[in-house]
Amino acid sequence: MQYKLRKRIERLANLHPEWNESDYVQYFVENFLNKPESDSERRFAHWHFLAYLDLDRCYLIWRNFHYFPFYAAKLEEFYGLTNEILCQSHKLKKYLNKYNPQNDKKASIKTYILSILKNSIREKIDLQSDWHLLCNVDINSLRKLNNFGIKLRKNSGTKLRD
Repeated sequence: MQYKLRKRIERLANLHPEWNESDYVQYFVENFLNKPESDSERRFAHWHFLAYLDLDRCYLIWRNFHYFPFYAAKLEEFYGLTNEILCQSHKLKKYLNKYNPQNDKKASIKTYILSILKNSIREKIDLQSDWHLLCNVDINSLRKLNNFGIKLRKNSGTKLRD
């Protein structure tokens, strides 16, 4: 498969030498979303887009979740979850159709998709920061404030100043 993808991208690069990375990505996304004349063209566009995202997806998983205990055991689950979004055409189309480059000027399509992957992993493992504990604290209640300090120390392993 890699050989076929490499040949196709070389042929495309010869046809459009003036294109840059974003032009290729736009071309693949358009071919994937807008039903081309053949199903094989749509599949190749999908595979090219997946290949474009793959290294960044791997880095995203490592950078954001490597500190987890048993990271190596969870790694396969994280890749499976991201594969579920990226490899299933209907799910990926749902997210790509929501992306609007005119409204999302600061976020490239890569940033947009990677944020979806990161959020889906966070939802799956129910990852929350300690800041959500502040929502349940009544500042006027010393007892609740002390309980919050105890919870925070247990979660982070650090001591608060007295």
